[in-house]
Amino acid sequence: MSKDRPKLKIALSTTDKLLEIFALLLLICLWIYVIYNYNSLPEIINTHFNAQGKPDGSGEKQYIFGLPGVATFLYALTTISNKYPHILNYSEDITEENALEVYTKGTKTVRILKIIIIGIFGYASWQTISSVNVSPLFFPIMFAAVLGPILYFNLKKTNKLNTDNKF
Repeated sequence: MSKDRPKLKIALSTTDKLLEIFALLLLICLWIYVIYNYNSLPEIINTHFNAQGKPDGSGEKQYIFGLPGVATFLYALTTISNKYPHILNYSEDITEENALEVYTKGTKTVRILKIIIIGIFGYASWQTISSVNVSPLFFPIMFAAVLGPILYFNLKKTNKLNTDNKF
């Protein structure tokens, strides 16, 4: 239970700072791209794509702001949750002895996921603005990209990956 977990402030490593800067720059670029292209969009745009990548929903062009809007919300949510690592979900018991290591790996995983999520919304914005079909490989790649860091850090934790403990 998170209320029984140690509450620690995790110092940001150089890698953590670079990940945070990259995520913020990626989000800013997403907003700039959408705003820059807004006036050139048709009044009705594709707003949803099926699993084969074909458009199956449309709406007014202002719906394009929903993509960077949701990305911004998720950016804020992940940034705030990283300030309170004891509330994150972990697959192991957190003790005073392992809290720093587990929290550090957990917050790094969230930072990597933040970048991936913003990238996914950037790709979706590009697809919508470009009016091209989404690749049928997009959804499997998206799921692999989101699950990859989670699986990596969990396998690394259980020593099933033969790597050192640095990241």
